[in-house]
This record gives sequence, structure tokens and C-alpha cells, in this order.
Amino acid sequence: MTAVGFGITAGGYLLYCEGLPLPVLVSESHVDLGLTSAVPLNASIYPDRDTAPADMADSAHGSRHARYAYYRAAGGALIVPTVFSPATTPRIAQAMLEVRTHLTETLQRELKVLLLSLTGTKVLQ
Repeated sequence: MTAVGFGITAGGYLLYCEGLPLPVLVSESHVDLGLTSAVPLNASIYPDRDTAPADMADSAHGSRHARYAYYRAAGGALIVPTVFSPATTPRIAQAMLEVRTHLTETLQRELKVLLLSLTGTKVLQ
């Protein structure tokens, strides 16, 4: 991963990776930035995301720990976990937190400027 993107309308995070011409969209439903402890289901790498959760649901019963599995994504170019979190992908999760914080701060700053501009325009009228 070389960069992470996040936007209001993207529906998730964009991961920019070396060797891939386009970013990979990671849906918000595949991200849990509060998950700090998890254990892998096993050492297997599943062919796609659809086959990994089926095994995870069967093994989750009676387990105290969050579970995840690895699968091939982006046409097999990447091996990723079923959940992106500080426990499973600490560097990526940190970048996701940073980019989301940056976007929030930028939006707040821009909305303040807009509010002041609208208020000033109304006063001048």
C-alpha cells in the first residue's frame, strides 16, 4: 500500500498499491477501526471473499476472540483479511484513521468559511 483515500461519497476507503494501476475499494462494511484483538481462523488463503466468511461463521460459535481469514482480492494481486482493523492490518488501519481525521478537519474548516461568507453576505445586504 502506498496511500489511502477516503471521501464522503466513496462508500469506503481507496487503497493505492504498488503494481496496481487503479486503487482498490475497501467497503466500510469490511473495516472495523475499533477492533484491536483478533485471531486468524487458519493459515489458509481463500480464493475470494465469498468463500472465507462461510468457514468463519461455522468456527465462530463458542469463540471468545474475533476471527478473520485471508483471501485473494483485486484479481488475485492482493492477499487481504476479511476485516481491516488495527488487529489485522495495523499500518493500513492507522492510515485509514489519519485520512478520515484529515477529511473531517478539512470539512469543518471549509464549512466555517462558508458560514462566515454567508453571514457576511447577509449582513451586507
